[in-house]
Amino acid sequence: MRSLFAVICVAAVVAAMPTAGGATRSTPSVGRSESAFVLGKFACYPARFSEFATRQVKLTDQFGKRTTALVARPDTLCFSASVNGWASNADPRAHLTCHPIQAAPTKEIGIRVTNQFGAPAMTVLVRRTLCVPSSAATGGALGPPPKTLDNFTCYSIRPGEPFKQQLAAVADQFVTTETKDFVIAPNSVCAPAMVDTSRPLQSLLLTCYGIKSVAKARSFVVRSKFALLKASLGTRGQVCVPSVKKSQ
Repeated sequence: MRSLFAVICVAAVVAAMPTAGGATRSTPSVGRSESAFVLGKFACYPARFSEFATRQVKLTDQFGKRTTALVARPDTLCFSASVNGWASNADPRAHLTCHPIQAAPTKEIGIRVTNQFGAPAMTVLVRRTLCVPSSAATGGALGPPPKTLDNFTCYSIRPGEPFKQQLAAVADQFVTTETKDFVIAPNSVCAPAMVDTSRPLQSLLLTCYGIKSVAKARSFVVRSKFALLKASLGTRGQVCVPSVKKSQ
C-alpha cells in the first residue's frame, strides 16, 4: 500500500507540472488506452536533416487505399505546440518528423473540416508527406518515439473558399516565447495512417496552415521509427491543428 501511494503521488506531481509558458499542462494518465490520448497541436519548421536511407512502406489511410510508398529524407520537423492555448491532456513530448513520399495517385475527395480557425471546405488531392511520431532534444538523453501519437499521411489540398487570415499566439516546447503568427491559409490535411502493420489510434485529422512567423529554432537530435537524425531548423512555417472531418 505504501509503494502504491508513492506511485500515485508521483503521477499527480508530473500531471501538474507547468509548461514552458507557465500554464499547467496535464499529461495522459497511466493505464488509459492509447485511443484515449488527445491529439495535440503542432508548430512546424523546415529543416535540413542528416543523411537518410530511402525506404518503402505499406501505407493506408481514410483517403487512400493500401499502397506502397517511397519515403525520402525528411524536410520538416513539427513540435508539440500551443496555438491560442494548449490542447488539454495532449502529450507535450509527442513530435512529428515529416518525409516527402511518392505513392500511387488517389481519388480527389471534397470535405469540410471544423477546427479552431473555422470550418473550411477543401478538395483533398494527392499524398505528399508522411509524418511519423518522434522524440526530439537539443542535447543529452533522447527518449524513444512517443506511443501517444499516430502516423499521418499529409495531402495537398485545393481550398473550396477564401480563408479569412488571422493572428494566432504560438509557442512550442523549444521556442517558448509566444509569438503572434499570421495564419495565411490551409495548405494540407493529414490523416491518421496505417504504416506497414501499425494501426491508427484515432480518427481526428490535422489541418495545416501556412504562417508568417519570426520564430526560429536551433539544431536538434530526432528519433523516429525510421532513424536517429540530426536536424538544423529554419523559421517556423506552419501550424497544424486537430480537425473534425465532414463530407461536403
